[in-house]
Amino acid sequence: MKANLRVNNVDEDLLMRVMEIRFADKSITTPIKSLNRTVPVAGLNEVFHRIDLEKISLISSNASTEMKFNKDARRERKDDMINLFFLSYKECKVPEKNAMATLADLQYVNSDLAIMPLCPEIIKSYEGEQLISNFILFIKEYLKIVETLNNKTIVGIIPARLPRQFLPTVLDLYHSHDVTSFVIDSDGSSLYSNPSWIKALQRGLHSLGIFDEGFIYNINSFEGRFSGKANITLARDFVTLTFGMDILGANHKQSKIPAERRIKMDSSQKGSRLFDPQTYGYTRDPSLEIKMAKMSNMLAQHREALRIQNVINEEGTASRYFQRKPQLIENKVLDRVHEVKIDLTESRKQRSLFDNF
Repeated sequence: MKANLRVNNVDEDLLMRVMEIRFADKSITTPIKSLNRTVPVAGLNEVFHRIDLEKISLISSNASTEMKFNKDARRERKDDMINLFFLSYKECKVPEKNAMATLADLQYVNSDLAIMPLCPEIIKSYEGEQLISNFILFIKEYLKIVETLNNKTIVGIIPARLPRQFLPTVLDLYHSHDVTSFVIDSDGSSLYSNPSWIKALQRGLHSLGIFDEGFIYNINSFEGRFSGKANITLARDFVTLTFGMDILGANHKQSKIPAERRIKMDSSQKGSRLFDPQTYGYTRDPSLEIKMAKMSNMLAQHREALRIQNVINEEGTASRYFQRKPQLIENKVLDRVHEVKIDLTESRKQRSLFDNF
């Protein structure tokens, strides 16, 4: 079933919008935070698996292995939620046709959307022309498979680590295949730290006239790091919503902190972090189990995203509401967002003037 999208409201001052995404008898409204099946709340269920060529080969050659994979994937679904199944391909080599078919089929049957597999190792393993050539090949091989007998909305991926010079090439390719919704894989980085890249992406989407034809989903976003013994840090993952991300997914990127450094960290620096909707920061809580903290943060961010929707609908902008969030002000988040917004607005005005000649 194809997803139907409708933009209900656009923030007057910021890059946010209230959009309804409908899948048959289920729908979500953005901006929103993804959930998983463990929480007692209906919404968007995000499922994430990593897979390598060895596993793909086993699944391709053994029916029992394939059945087990799909059985395990079904256990993570939730009938009253929209289910999005993400596969992250762990190799730096573009898969051959049969391997790509296996990848695409495994993702397709377990998800409400046809989401292109993430490919962080390909992005990290190449530079320059080799990088864009391999990534374009990956996209084309995937589209060849998924466009056959497809009845779902196709969602492309745009790695946040992809150099901005390649964004027009990638967006043009997706546009030629009528792909207008995208997953931005931050791969453990933060879009907040790279607003010029976001500006280039948004400009590209507006130039092609497809910005309002799809949604943008940010996954694997860095939450933020505590400085020294500070007890609060900006929630860098959550604030990506202010930069025009419609859906915020979870961060599945494993920690890069070396074991030796972890051992040396004192008790106040270890343990969990809790999202504070009053400040838009994470605070330390060493006494709380990490698993419980993650569930608490997921629900708190989900509820806060719903509040943002209401504020935009009632006030026309969330700008005044965000002025009451100390971490947004201290880190000048709104200044960065306004800068991108102004640039995009001016670009659209200039194009409109030229269109009249």
